[in-house]
Formats: sequence, C-alpha cells, structure tokens
Amino acid sequence: MPKLTCIFNGRALAVHHVADGKIVIGRDADCEIQVDSLAI
Repeated sequence: MPKLTCIFNGRALAVHHVADGKIVIGRDADCEIQVDSLAI
C-alpha cells in the first residue's frame, strides 16, 4: 500500500496510507487529506 509522508524541515508531520482509487489533497474540510500549512 502506498503512503504519503508530509515532511517539513526534516521532520515528518504526518503519514497517510493511500488506498487504491482517487484521493483529494487540499485545504478544504471536504478533502481526504487536509493540508493546513501555508508553506505548501
């Protein structure tokens, strides 16, 4: 199973395991993976 690791300044902030199919990444509350960082 693939995984998505969010790293900032060499530190892992979050690890998300990705299932088959489509996922949505973004700042909205509707997204499966929410990114709440202005650096991204």
